[in-house]
Amino acid sequence: KGFPLSLSFIPMIVGGFDFGYMDIEGYAQESAGFTAWKLGAGMLNRVSDGAELETQIYYRYRSWGNYNYAQETTSNVSVRENSVNLSIGVNFHY
Repeated sequence: KGFPLSLSFIPMIVGGFDFGYMDIEGYAQESAGFTAWKLGAGMLNRVSDGAELETQIYYRYRSWGNYNYAQETTSNVSVRENSVNLSIGVNFHY
């Protein structure tokens, strides 16, 4: 969501949910899944009529489920990630 302050700078709130899967080997399960969410802030800076620079900084939490090794003596494996990310990009309008 953007909030225009002037013609060249637009601050925004960044947020969202994410999920995904990947194939894994050596575990009792065939695939691993995760859920994630992020929350942060950013800014659009219009550099010309056809382009703008986008910057974002956000906190991301991602949780992979519990998985068991494919062995007789198994133990659960789970991963939780916490990160702060900086994203810089260019948007072109045509």
